[in-house]
Amino acid sequence: MIQIVGGLSNALWEAAMQRLKTSYESGRSVLLLVPEQYTLQAERDTLETLQVKGFFRVQVLSPSRLATYVFDRAGQDPRVMIDERGQTMTLARLLWNLKDELVYYAKARGKPGFAQKLTEAISELKSTGITPEELGAWLSAQEVEQPKLRDLATLFSAYEDQMAGQLADAQDKEQEMLRRLQASALFAGHDVIVYGFDLLTPPLIRLLSLLAQRADNLLLTLVMAREEGRASDLFAPVITSATLFTRELEKLSLPWQWDVLAEGKQDKQPALLHLQHQLTRLKQAVFTDPPEGLRLFAGKTPHEEMRRIAQLIHAQLKAGTDPRDIAIFMAQESYAPLLSSVLSDYDIPHFVSVKEPLLAQPLIRCLLDALTCIQSAAWRPLDVFSYLKSPYSPITAEEAFLLENYARENGIRGKRWTLPFTRGEEDILLVMEPLRARAITPIVALRDRLNKARTAEASIDALLAFLTDIKAQERVLEMDITLSEQGMLEEAQRARQVWEQLMGLMEQMNQLLGKERIPLGRFAEWLRAGLSMSMLSALPPMQHCVQAGVLGQLMVREPKAVYILGLNNGALDVGSETLMKDREREQLEEGLDITLNLKRQELENIRMLDLWKAIAAPTQQLHLSYALSDDEGRALSPLIELGRIKRMFTQLVEEGGALHTLRESQPLTPMAALDEVAVLIKNGEMDETWWTAWSWLLNAPDWQHKARGIARMIKGDDPNKALPADAVQNTRQPGVTSVSRLESYAACPFRHFVDYRLMPYVRREWELQPADLGSFYHDAMDRFVRRVKDKPDWLLMDEKASQAEMDQVLGELTQDWADGPWADTSRAKHNARAAISLCRRMAWAITEGRQHSAFAPRESELTFGQGRGYPPIALPMKDGSTLDLRGMIDRLDTAISPDDQLLLRIIDYKSSQHELRGGDLEAGVQLQLMLYLKAALDLMGEDAVPAGAFYQRLGDPLVRADDPARAESQRRRQVYLEGVLLADPDIIRLMDDGTPPVSMSKKLNASGELMKSNKVLNREELQSLMDLAQERSRELAEDILRGVITRAPFIDGAGRAVCEFCEYQGMCRTEKIQTEPLARKSRKVDLKTLAQERLTRSAGKRKAP
Repeated sequence: MIQIVGGLSNALWEAAMQRLKTSYESGRSVLLLVPEQYTLQAERDTLETLQVKGFFRVQVLSPSRLATYVFDRAGQDPRVMIDERGQTMTLARLLWNLKDELVYYAKARGKPGFAQKLTEAISELKSTGITPEELGAWLSAQEVEQPKLRDLATLFSAYEDQMAGQLADAQDKEQEMLRRLQASALFAGHDVIVYGFDLLTPPLIRLLSLLAQRADNLLLTLVMAREEGRASDLFAPVITSATLFTRELEKLSLPWQWDVLAEGKQDKQPALLHLQHQLTRLKQAVFTDPPEGLRLFAGKTPHEEMRRIAQLIHAQLKAGTDPRDIAIFMAQESYAPLLSSVLSDYDIPHFVSVKEPLLAQPLIRCLLDALTCIQSAAWRPLDVFSYLKSPYSPITAEEAFLLENYARENGIRGKRWTLPFTRGEEDILLVMEPLRARAITPIVALRDRLNKARTAEASIDALLAFLTDIKAQERVLEMDITLSEQGMLEEAQRARQVWEQLMGLMEQMNQLLGKERIPLGRFAEWLRAGLSMSMLSALPPMQHCVQAGVLGQLMVREPKAVYILGLNNGALDVGSETLMKDREREQLEEGLDITLNLKRQELENIRMLDLWKAIAAPTQQLHLSYALSDDEGRALSPLIELGRIKRMFTQLVEEGGALHTLRESQPLTPMAALDEVAVLIKNGEMDETWWTAWSWLLNAPDWQHKARGIARMIKGDDPNKALPADAVQNTRQPGVTSVSRLESYAACPFRHFVDYRLMPYVRREWELQPADLGSFYHDAMDRFVRRVKDKPDWLLMDEKASQAEMDQVLGELTQDWADGPWADTSRAKHNARAAISLCRRMAWAITEGRQHSAFAPRESELTFGQGRGYPPIALPMKDGSTLDLRGMIDRLDTAISPDDQLLLRIIDYKSSQHELRGGDLEAGVQLQLMLYLKAALDLMGEDAVPAGAFYQRLGDPLVRADDPARAESQRRRQVYLEGVLLADPDIIRLMDDGTPPVSMSKKLNASGELMKSNKVLNREELQSLMDLAQERSRELAEDILRGVITRAPFIDGAGRAVCEFCEYQGMCRTEKIQTEPLARKSRKVDLKTLAQERLTRSAGKRKAP
């Protein structure tokens, strides 16, 4: 008797178990056929139903386990079996071998994931039973050429030729299994019960048709309903597949019966029963009573969703609920990793049933990184560093980071990894070279073995030798033991599976390729294609636990409480498209009389059916939830079905929401309590219970470290910092400092503290840094000025001659560039050429400026206070000591005035645009020009006159102009001297007599009088700004000596904060400069106003009695 029974999940299970129990007790043999993921649980449930410790006449098998059972007893297929991994590798290889024959897929063969999709398409075609010849004949008979299907037929034919006679895939295995089962007496006279399948696939229909011929009875259970008013599309795929099965039975002249079970009385909350009946109807009846057992929650984020269900489940377990009576369904697989962590925080015994990609495992990544390194001798930094930091690398994690730092700083790329290191100091090389040899030697040996290999077997042996060299198997065993000892049984299972799957794939590669050589350039690609089809899964490490899984993949029986997470719009989408579109499937089905995979709409119906089954599963509680935004703050919308549920249940109140804050009513577990305490203390909401819990956390050995970290976080980071007196004394520097250091302190005292006191090691890259370019420009300008300043013909040089002089300088500076980052890459060479071009242009700018000026360079890179050159600027401190201020003036120009006075002009080179601002000078971040001008006056004597102090931009700006002359004028304007100068028309004319000026902006009108400018100051005003710079320097130095390290970043007059370029933001934890309580802004005051303010205050003090 063949019986097809439709109904709800619970009723179907009861019917299946009743039939099983009856058959077993009457002495009959029973086959229970269930899906793969339900096999273990079905065995446990069967034992519970029969109330026996074991059984001999009942076999619980999945289709794959049934195939193994048949082959074990009816004989093995002589062909070598390959799985999806082998199929994908075969097709990846064929894509390259047939590249000249393909049309539609000619350019798609190298795309990531294409080989996997092709495997799915070929398997789909082959599972129908058609041959490549039949497909090709049908295509030839079509009036319109179909290049896409023609390419599929070509690949299908080549694939079958590759497999013929020696290899067998899953479809071949199924056909051979059916032949051997047909020829045997296996399962003859059995009672066969089929439970848990969503629908019947063509292979399953063929298997059931064969079992139906030999079994005495066959019971097929499928979730479906045929009530009027129900949305029939939901069950349409199930009904269609069952109908296909009945057609096969009719061909075999086997009688069958199709029934739909009556629901009967269910011990379920009325609201849940109403939802179960009404959700799939076209028109839902309204439930007006309070929906007992049904709750809907809107979490701010997925994490809040998970925390809420953890709180509820914890309360249920504490009240005595068996964890097996609770199930969690995830509408989105992305919830799985975080869900396990949250459940662990609440001490909930659980098992999250998800599959992890084999490609993501450390051993696999290590192997692929090694192969990718030697592919085309690339040795890309990304691949090398990933290999070095793998737990399977021959060096430790600390050694890997040291080696990476060295490589980045010294430009170790490409083949340099295969050669002894030569860059860097000798003591560094003594450490790094042995690390390189230890880490890289196994890869070099792998490369050499693969180059010598002439067969697939030799190539695979080379790969196995590499795994031996890095002691991979020993590490897998060590990891298995370590994880098991730590109670991480799922992780231990997966670690073992990685090695087993990898070895299985190696065996398949050997069987597939045989004597054929594996090209080195394709090895990693083919291996990756095969591994991409492999997934890792684990069995529940304990029986009594909360089960969690993705909708459609988790099977549970009559749970009391069900939680469904992630019910957002798009959660039920069917995912990426396959190679064959629905229209093409319909053409093939009609033309070849076959049944292919489900269409997109049918797949969407199955996804909706999965949701319905989860909703219909619980007897007491159903918790639905969705997130208002993702973890990155992007807004999300709920699943449309939730709106229907809210309209159906008029008294259903949606909990949570954007304004809701999820809280802990009491301390549940240590980890959960830690999160809650931070909020309670901050809000002043702690009560006696929470203070007791907090005290326990602070003193418990296993938790006090985390609790004290939370305490520091609650207290917050006081930006107003200062070093203790003893620390100040221990770290106090000798009585000397530099102008640049004072400016750094003024910009941010905390950054100064990190830079000059903590002095962390900052990893540098082997590339041109802004500081490298700045040093190069300064050196070039210095050498050029020294070279030409005393030459009699400098005033007569044209642009070409000045650039020739600079070329001599550049020749000296660039002679060692071949061994540095300047010439290491194409980009670096381009930047180097740009730097040389800039220096040549600046040589003419300086020359042209000199030819129109009475000011001539007197000193270049004039140092003071550095043990050589000129004495320092002495700053008297409050304690009576003196602080010596040192620095270096890029250029000191002098001229003689008409009345024989010595005029001084300071030039400070800058590689970016700089403007002297009153607010920045007042704050201490622009001290150099005024201090350098004062130092020059001290050095040159009392009779010297400060004519001006300027920034000289070293740049090659881009300009827009209609003609070359206008372009040159604009370019010259971009490198004008920028700063302050003495309000004396005669001195200004001495500085630049050009009409218009060639080196500075125009300061005199047509009458030769001073134009209005806040940067043209009289002698008294200029002296006032020099005094201000000295006073501010003393104040900054006093703060440094007192140990003030306040986190108070400065925003300059251009609106730029020092934080924008700071490498230490991770240490001070500044996220937004606007939120920093002690952030300072430059005062909007020009230089002239600032000087006049100081003079006014000074005059007021003198008048005071």
